[in-house]
Amino acid sequence: MDDISVLVEHFLRKFNRELKKDIQSVSQEALQMLFAYSWPGNIRELENVVYRAMLFADGSVIQPRHLPEEIQEEVSRRKIEVPQTKEELLQAKKNLKEQVIGELEKHFIENALQQNDWNISKTARSVGMDRRQLQNMIRKYEIVFPTK
Repeated sequence: MDDISVLVEHFLRKFNRELKKDIQSVSQEALQMLFAYSWPGNIRELENVVYRAMLFADGSVIQPRHLPEEIQEEVSRRKIEVPQTKEELLQAKKNLKEQVIGELEKHFIENALQQNDWNISKTARSVGMDRRQLQNMIRKYEIVFPTK
């Protein structure tokens, strides 16, 4: 989450100059939405989201309404409904566990890839994983490699 805050601040400074705007910050609610989003496109997607939000911002603070619809929709879908029965509680716990494990695995793989210059063989060795297993996880989590 700290990474997202730092990157958002960086993009605000960068695009304020480029767009000749004076966006000072992102509201707490909008920032929470950015934290909750899964970021399938990584840093480039975050950069594009901040840019678009700044284009739509009508004041000095980016609000949730300035964020793309897909972020607003995903975050609202992920809000937890209170279970009404024991079975619903067990299912909700299972779903949350799978979601958290998936996000943890995805971030683990992305971080390892970044530390190893996006080299699959080198990354697999550094984390003690079989190359094929790493490739399967990259596909599973739809990890996008940066263009050179």
